[in-house]
Amino acid sequence: MVPADAGSLYADKAYDTKVSHAWLRERGIDSQIAKRARTTSNSPRRIGRRTGAKSRVRGGIERIFAHWKQWQHYRRVRYLGLAKNQLELTLKAVAYNLKRLAGILIQRSARNQGRTGAMDQ
Repeated sequence: MVPADAGSLYADKAYDTKVSHAWLRERGIDSQIAKRARTTSNSPRRIGRRTGAKSRVRGGIERIFAHWKQWQHYRRVRYLGLAKNQLELTLKAVAYNLKRLAGILIQRSARNQGRTGAMDQ
């Protein structure tokens, strides 16, 4: 499912098909799908550079899905209907972001205490 206002779509190599690219083109969405290795004139080095930049973006997104799967047990949808499942996913995203915020605040507090301790001496 792709939001209507999506400017580009990042996906892994499994979605690198002519049908997927045509579907995105029809809707004016920029395809950032990782390329499969093919036996064409495209050199593997050139494909690797393009795919490497895309994989950094996907890596950040996949890290979130991995967290949901491992720590929040979100392996499959639990409810019937889009609205209930969308609400569950939204609540899991809120929980994930609150956990990240707590970690960021703890790091910032420790960093500030280190600076204050150095100034006091």
